[in-house]
Amino acid sequence: MQTNCAILSSLRGVVNFNGCDYLSDKGLRLGILLFLLQLLPASLAAKDDKYHLSENLLVAAPTMLDPRFVGTVIYIYEHSDKGAMGLIINRLMARVPAKAIAEQFKISSDIADIEVPIFWGGPVQISRAFILHSSDYINNESKAVGQGVMLTNNDAMLAAILEGHGPTGVVFAMGYAGWGPGQLEGELFRQDWINVPATPEFIFGVDPDLMWVAAQDLYSVEL
Repeated sequence: MQTNCAILSSLRGVVNFNGCDYLSDKGLRLGILLFLLQLLPASLAAKDDKYHLSENLLVAAPTMLDPRFVGTVIYIYEHSDKGAMGLIINRLMARVPAKAIAEQFKISSDIADIEVPIFWGGPVQISRAFILHSSDYINNESKAVGQGVMLTNNDAMLAAILEGHGPTGVVFAMGYAGWGPGQLEGELFRQDWINVPATPEFIFGVDPDLMWVAAQDLYSVEL
């Protein structure tokens, strides 16, 4: 009890009751809040980190006004005080023959007779390719950006996909979505987005046409 008293009596405006100093009026409420914060487990405190969206899905709210992002689901692979970066994973642009992609990227190998889905990853650097993929196939430049989720941007990974023996789950995207410092936090405050945990099964297994609704269902379950 002495420890608890010491915490509560560390502010001004205390009154004595049963040998313990307590705060009065507004000071009492503030003191209780500070005391309860002392009891929070570290795991709960960690959830208050404002840069917590890495490895999560950012789902456009039904009220989203920006036409570029209406109905989108974005995998956030980087979020810090410098901003955020992610890939839209449900905006399929086309299914392109692997041989046509190989010609475009000047990849000469034994190309499989397959079609590769190409996604619009976002409005930034739309001529740049990004390969978000499952962790069952990696190379020395693969970067883990989530549990079972990798990001690799090199010709070797692209060649493996075009040859038909790359990772089982792939989002091949052109461009990315980016936010400057504090920009995404402002959009979240404005309730432009909701966020839900991401899994490889969702990212690579859900039909892109159904993904936005499915992501909202995930959010309802989380609530």
